[in-house]
Amino acid sequence: MAHAKHTGQADANGAVNARVYLAPNGGLAAEQAAVAAVSTPGSKSYRHFITPAQYMARFAPTTATVGSVSAWLNASGLKVTGVDSQRRYISIHGTVAAAQQAFGVSIQRYSHDGQNVQAPSGALALPKAIAGSVLSVTGLDTSQRVNKTAAQTLPPPPAGFANSRPCSIFYGQLAAKFEGDFKTKLPKFAGQTLSYAPCGYTGPQLRAAYEGNSFLDGTGVSV
Repeated sequence: MAHAKHTGQADANGAVNARVYLAPNGGLAAEQAAVAAVSTPGSKSYRHFITPAQYMARFAPTTATVGSVSAWLNASGLKVTGVDSQRRYISIHGTVAAAQQAFGVSIQRYSHDGQNVQAPSGALALPKAIAGSVLSVTGLDTSQRVNKTAAQTLPPPPAGFANSRPCSIFYGQLAAKFEGDFKTKLPKFAGQTLSYAPCGYTGPQLRAAYEGNSFLDGTGVSV
């Protein structure tokens, strides 16, 4: 909310509807390691992709985790209204006062981008007993996402626009003696005829220039 205008304290009796997202079973680091392994040549898991059911069995938050986090939320004055079918998050409802008490944060009112919203004024805090089981909490900030779409039609080119002249496969391959019509002569620069700029390099050309005799196959890189 750094660019927003502060308009006061949120109403303590105001409503809060939020989601508490749970960490994957075994921790986020374990999930990231599995992604790296399946994407790294030479790994035993390379390209051994798992099914959604296998992912659920391995990484979905356990029912015990859901139970412990839900119990803490209820004890903090927030009502659990639902659990995602894959146990990714817990839906909660309560008052601003209860949310402030539970998450150790002050909820304020702000104005930005034509919206009047309520949002935490700082980072949320959780007790150590469940902190490792929670990834994030959404919904305390009531800002609505504004989708900005590009114009459906592009504007016409400006009056001074002209198609590019011929280009060279490599620098020095095609001398710039004539304009694009290959008839109108071009003046020399400092007494010399220059080359047209290269048309652009191909993948093999760039690979030869930057990789030399080695070949980068993506080892150790995840996308």
